[in-house]
Amino acid sequence: MKEKSMGVPELSRAKMITLTLCFFLVFFIASDTLILSTASVSILNDLGGQQHYSLIFSIRGITIAVTCMLCGRLIDRMGRRNMLLFGLFIGLLSNVLGAIAPNMLVLVVSRALYGLGYGFINAAVMIMINELFGKKSGYGYLITLIGYGVGNVGVPLLAGWLVENYTWRWGFWLLVASAVVCIALLVSSCPNYTMLQESNSKKLDVKGIIYSVLAISGLVGVLSFGGKSFAWLSLTTLVLVLFTIVMFVLFIRTEKNIDQNIAIFPVSMMRSKVLMGCAIGQFCMSANSTCLYVYIPYYMQQEMGTTATQAGAATSIISFMTTVFGAILLVAMVKAQRHSVFGLITVVGEAIALVLISIFISPTLSVMAMYVLVLFYGLTQSVESYAFTMTLQAGVSTQEIAIGTAFIQFVRQFTGVAATTMASPILSMSSSFGAGMKNVFIFAAVLTVIGAATFGMLVPIKKKAAVAA
Repeated sequence: MKEKSMGVPELSRAKMITLTLCFFLVFFIASDTLILSTASVSILNDLGGQQHYSLIFSIRGITIAVTCMLCGRLIDRMGRRNMLLFGLFIGLLSNVLGAIAPNMLVLVVSRALYGLGYGFINAAVMIMINELFGKKSGYGYLITLIGYGVGNVGVPLLAGWLVENYTWRWGFWLLVASAVVCIALLVSSCPNYTMLQESNSKKLDVKGIIYSVLAISGLVGVLSFGGKSFAWLSLTTLVLVLFTIVMFVLFIRTEKNIDQNIAIFPVSMMRSKVLMGCAIGQFCMSANSTCLYVYIPYYMQQEMGTTATQAGAATSIISFMTTVFGAILLVAMVKAQRHSVFGLITVVGEAIALVLISIFISPTLSVMAMYVLVLFYGLTQSVESYAFTMTLQAGVSTQEIAIGTAFIQFVRQFTGVAATTMASPILSMSSSFGAGMKNVFIFAAVLTVIGAATFGMLVPIKKKAAVAA
């Protein structure tokens, strides 16, 4: 199967412009949740609708998951620049809508639209950097790591200042300005190159797109609303579960019978041990990070009696170490070209960190001891997603890189919803809140050990994984 490449940028100037673009892109997609969480009280006071506030994140999670899954194949058909422009225009529209939202319902709709743009942008950035930098893609990913770091550190402070001195709506106008900068860079300097395979059919996998959208939406809907808005055994939940199963069956049947060169997700890729190992590893690691980011600050305040500032410092330590140590490790990964080894190190390290946290966490644990535990976790978690992505990119054929990369990003985004759903029954079945929190951390530790073992068994630990069949 012959690959057609049309004008992949190689000039240093093009790479510098692309890296600048990627920095603004990840800053753009990382800032949304931080602005919403920082301005949540002001938003609720202004718009009301507190009973619908959680929908902002649930609906956004559904649309992000859907578009991440679709991006891998669509980016091959539409071209890199067109896909990014599509995502950016949706993001621009969603943030204008968010900035002028007269009520909570309009804000929820705006975040649903934002999720659509986010999914396309996130997957496209990871794909483009790999194609531009090849074996040195770690240097490109370093820029995205810095973009996330700047967003995580600076956006909450800026959003807080805007809320206190002006209005929460200026946070969305900040995102609009970021989108305009990205669009200007994209249109002026980046070619719309594609990586297409020869195929007798030039059709789009319309049925596959429809079935995958419905199946993923149903699955994320079940995980988001089951046991919360609707009881698990309610008629609404059971119908949604049945609908999701039917859509997945139809999706798999469609993908098996269609030309694999146009399939949204070629079934043949499921036989790749590298893809399955990286996907399972990403799921388990993303689940543990969600549990820590969500529940560690809560546990520290409720059980350890710390202040909100002390609790917030715990997640800040994780973010800081992820950015600083992650930058060092990304450079080391490029020089060593042993992505799967770094992947194994990060999963084993996170397993050890989670086991230590689950053993030692208690109401009597000192704040400094907690900081030491999360510091160690931050060190091990620093290159988690990049290690899985780069291992996958080195271990599949050229034609499968875009779809495989998009699939890993889908797993990463989907896990955020799945992790909180899995943690909810653990909390509710425990004898007390403190015991429930400890059980969640034990669950995260067990899941991380499983992920580490699965990754180690499925992914070849050598300089470059064998090309998948």
